[in-house]
Amino acid sequence: MIAALLAAATLAATPQPAARPTARPVRIFGRYVGEFAANTSGGFQRGSAYASEVQLGVNVDFGALAHTDAGTLQAIVTERWGSGLSTNAIGNLGSVQEIYGDALTPRLTELAYAQSFANAKANVSVGRLVMQNDFAASSTYWGANLWCFYQNNAICGTPLGAPNNSGYGYYPSSQWGARIRFAPNAGFYAETGAYAVDPRYAARGQGFDLGLGGTTGIDVPLEIGTLRFAADGGLRQSLRVGGYFDASDVPGYPSYLARFVAPGNPALAVISPQRYRGRAGGWVLYDRLIAGSALPHRRGTVVWANYEYGDPQTALMSNFIDAGVVMHGTFRGR
Repeated sequence: MIAALLAAATLAATPQPAARPTARPVRIFGRYVGEFAANTSGGFQRGSAYASEVQLGVNVDFGALAHTDAGTLQAIVTERWGSGLSTNAIGNLGSVQEIYGDALTPRLTELAYAQSFANAKANVSVGRLVMQNDFAASSTYWGANLWCFYQNNAICGTPLGAPNNSGYGYYPSSQWGARIRFAPNAGFYAETGAYAVDPRYAARGQGFDLGLGGTTGIDVPLEIGTLRFAADGGLRQSLRVGGYFDASDVPGYPSYLARFVAPGNPALAVISPQRYRGRAGGWVLYDRLIAGSALPHRRGTVVWANYEYGDPQTALMSNFIDAGVVMHGTFRGR
């Protein structure tokens, strides 16, 4: 497997909230990401694949434009194309190229207004949001998404449990929603939100469908986190605990069998039709700098571990665990 050859070049899989610019109240940004992967043994056949993504966005800082305390508006569109090794050759649940998926169609990834309230130590965001940007999200080390130093989608972006077990929305797809975050100091935050759940949101041709006709319920997440910083100002440790309740009416876990067998398989006829109103789950995420610095262009080493739980009655993955080590600047001068 050569799935991580270009991982360091992908940077973050999800756009991080933009800091308020002082000299550029209107900021236009974009990127192209390409990821190559190959399977040399295992799976159902050998092969290789190359996936691509283009992202274009604009951030408008109304406060900087009008010299007031107004907030920011951010809009992002994306398009993906290419081939996926997991689909073509391996057959696993987590794509080995994290930019392959969501029906490979042009889509509105974000259209959100964010407003900070300094006196209340709070920040509110509303519009078409990516839930993954705020809940069960990666920490930032060396100016980049920690988990996306890996290319595999089982790690990069967010652990697989919440996206597969609930109405959790992840990049590059967006949902109507609102989020509020309280941060009384640099070392602690608490946040919650409400997001419309639509099982069609990642389908082909749905990238610019802003209607609510396919909504099945509301996903309400809650997360609290503690952060510790080193003397140089870089992140030293992060511990986050969160959970969600998705009020959708959903089938039980046996319904997932249809993903893994041929359409005519007799096993499909005996799947229980039982449905459940609501599903819940949670996560614990931890990372720590054990050597060096977390500042951009500095050398350092971080260890991390995640655990996610989903309601066994409805979850595809009732327990999901991953862990790893990232060494940044392993070779001097790189």
